[in-house]
Amino acid sequence: MKKFLVIIVIIISLSTSSKADDISDFEIEGISIGESALDYLDKNFIEDNKFYYPNSKKYGTVSFYSSSSKLINFKTFDNIQFNFIDTDSNYKINSIRGKILYKKGIDMENCDVIKKGVMNEVKQIFNIKKINDSKKNHPADKSGKSKSNTAHMYFDGGKVGVSCLDWHSDMKYWDNFSVAILDKEFSSWLNNEAF
Repeated sequence: MKKFLVIIVIIISLSTSSKADDISDFEIEGISIGESALDYLDKNFIEDNKFYYPNSKKYGTVSFYSSSSKLINFKTFDNIQFNFIDTDSNYKINSIRGKILYKKGIDMENCDVIKKGVMNEVKQIFNIKKINDSKKNHPADKSGKSKSNTAHMYFDGGKVGVSCLDWHSDMKYWDNFSVAILDKEFSSWLNNEAF
C-alpha cells in the first residue's frame, strides 16, 4: 500500500493538463522549464551554492531544499535541482530535478516499482518517441560501486528522466529517487560533455 501511495503523490506533483507538447507544460513542485530560477531563489543563494558537472562549466547547477526557497514549499520532493547556462544573468531553467532522499539507504527493488509507476504516468503526459531504460554503474563514480536504475523518456523538446540512485558510501551523496525534465540542449550537453 505504501508503494502505491508514494506513486500517487509523485504523479499528482507532476502536474500538467492532458498531453503536453511544450516542455514548459510539465511542472515539478509547480516549477517549469524556461522560468527564471530567480522566481524561486535569491541571486546570492544561487551564486553561493552553484556547482558544476565534472567536465564542463557551461551549465551551473543549484540544489536546494524548501527552506532555501522564497516562494515554494515542497509537497512531494525533499530537494530540487535547477540547471541553467552559467553565463545567463536571468538563470533561465533548462532542467529541473525533484529528489526524494533516502538517508539510510535505498531499497532498489521498491524504488523500481515506483519508477515504473511514474514512467507509466509520464507516457500519459507526453508523446514519448523513445525510451532508454537501464541499470548500470553511475558514471560519476569511477570505482563502479554506485548503481543507477534510470529511464530516459524522449519526446519533442526534451526528455524526462526517472531514476533510482544507490550511491556508494565513498561518494558522500544520499541515495535517491528522482524525476527530472530536461530541455533538448541541456540533455545533449549532459550526455556528451558533462562527464
